[in-house]
Amino acid sequence: MTRGEPNPLRFELLKSDDYAHYIQREPREVRFILRNLIERRAMVSTYFGPTGDFLLTTVLGLSTDENSLYLDWGADEALNSRVAASDQLTCMTQLDRVKIQFHLQTAKPTTYAGSKAFVAPVPDAVLRLQRREYFRLATPTIHGITCSVVVGEEGAEEARVNATVLDISGGGLAVMVPPDGTPFEPDREFRNCRINLPEVGTIETQMRVRSVFRISGKNGKPMLRAGCQFVQLPDSQVSMIQRFILRIERERNTRAR
Repeated sequence: MTRGEPNPLRFELLKSDDYAHYIQREPREVRFILRNLIERRAMVSTYFGPTGDFLLTTVLGLSTDENSLYLDWGADEALNSRVAASDQLTCMTQLDRVKIQFHLQTAKPTTYAGSKAFVAPVPDAVLRLQRREYFRLATPTIHGITCSVVVGEEGAEEARVNATVLDISGGGLAVMVPPDGTPFEPDREFRNCRINLPEVGTIETQMRVRSVFRISGKNGKPMLRAGCQFVQLPDSQVSMIQRFILRIERERNTRAR
């Protein structure tokens, strides 16, 4: 498949330096993402050369030491030859509405399970980005994520409310709180909020309320659902959230299998 042919998976190449805090560099997480692509047989567009030509392929598997990955061989031998001669490839795909991109230095001809294939070193990093910019993870209460919010007025003795986190992403979160005595209203900002991420750490941040809805809890009691946006969250803390999301996803996939 070449540039002139339609490809529903093709989208704008993402510049990794624009999304630095969505790049996974930890080797275990990189391999976890690749294994997901293998298990789901995700179609991967592998771009090469200055004209933007690409080969539509899949990630077949990892080597025993997990230092190499195997890509499926294409039907067009001329295109396969050009891929093999390229010194840099950009692989792009989409899994559960999340864009995934990584670079390969080379992809050399080999065999895999008795058939022709490409082999390449496992990438050092993988960019993982949802269409709406952030991947949002629903957080069942079994994971014990809470957000402690200061509700006292400035100069008064600090008073905090613990809100249950319903979902979280690198851009913000949604919490559920009782309707009485919790001053959640659109555009209100809360400082020194503390969010515990089990087995990852605690985030301290400022957040702004963007939306508030009145809902009924499981016991029928009225509750408030507030959508909040993080204000100037440091990259290091965004990375903590991404690590937490990957850990929960890994647990879910393990249970599903």
